[in-house]
Amino acid sequence: MKTFKKVFKRNLLRNVLVYVLIYPLLTACYSTRWYSHSLEPQYNSTYRGYSKMQIINSFGSPSRISSVGNGVEILIYENFSSMTLGTGNATAYGNGNYANAYGNSYSYRFNNRNYIEFYIKDGSCYQVKTNALGWEKRREKVSFWEW
Repeated sequence: MKTFKKVFKRNLLRNVLVYVLIYPLLTACYSTRWYSHSLEPQYNSTYRGYSKMQIINSFGSPSRISSVGNGVEILIYENFSSMTLGTGNATAYGNGNYANAYGNSYSYRFNNRNYIEFYIKDGSCYQVKTNALGWEKRREKVSFWEW
């Protein structure tokens, strides 16, 4: 006959095993993911009110300056980058004396314009536009049941 002490120890061990080892696997864990966000609000809060000379002292000579009328000019800082991704394959066959080779390849070209534009009126900056991105890590709870 089983005694209460033996049953209690066995049940206690089983419960500890379930709650300590198995339960966390089925509930949740944390993961770190990278997210991008626009830097435009930060540039606007920092550089609004700066004079044209302060911006040039901070960023150097602009790539170009554009006038749009009404006394507004745009200091444009830009660079261009491109990336080509490609894949290819070839097949060769022959009998030892000669070989025929056939193949094909595919490539994709991505062009990117990175820019910061400072809108200047009456000698001071009133707006900044950019496509610059900032990156941040966030910890997120990931549940087993969401898979």
